[in-house]
Amino acid sequence: MSKVIYDNPLACENDIKDFVLEGEAEISFDSGALSLQAKREAGSNRLIFWCPKSFPSDVKIEWEFRPIKEPGTAQLFFAAKEKDDKRDFFELSFYKRAEDTDRSFHLCDLRKSFDESAVAQAADPLPEAKEDLPWYSMCIVKNRNKVVYAVNDFVVLEFEDDGMTHGDILTGGCVGFGQREGLLAQYRDFRVTWV
Repeated sequence: MSKVIYDNPLACENDIKDFVLEGEAEISFDSGALSLQAKREAGSNRLIFWCPKSFPSDVKIEWEFRPIKEPGTAQLFFAAKEKDDKRDFFELSFYKRAEDTDRSFHLCDLRKSFDESAVAQAADPLPEAKEDLPWYSMCIVKNRNKVVYAVNDFVVLEFEDDGMTHGDILTGGCVGFGQREGLLAQYRDFRVTWV
């Protein structure tokens, strides 16, 4: 039986007071949504904004997303856990518009920290960034050794982990929103359901 175990509208500063920021970012709230952009002068042009909760292995992660200004990349880190002085995680780059090649042929990819190579790749259905875009419903289901990513209920990418080729099967852990190369994007209605 499914159960919502975390629900955050990301609508105001109080909603993110316990989040942990890696990197430097411009953070604001416009129209009841979290706006994120890595500070270009920070050098790495990269940020990860970690939810303070640790989640179980089998979860459905949902959020709404709207890209406002390119170039850049948006990512979701999940099943992230410190182990033996390193961090194990999945990294979904769901919006890649950093390079000219990214902008001419839209792809999303799922990487695993074991060797940081793409374990799955698919066409990205999201459009170019604009201020008047609608919100997109994003969803990742991680259930045992399977990961499914969907946009507006359309399945985009699937991965089944054999627990050998790309390291051990990842269990529970933390979730973080990542961005690179100065992308300005908005987030709202972040929810995690135990499945």
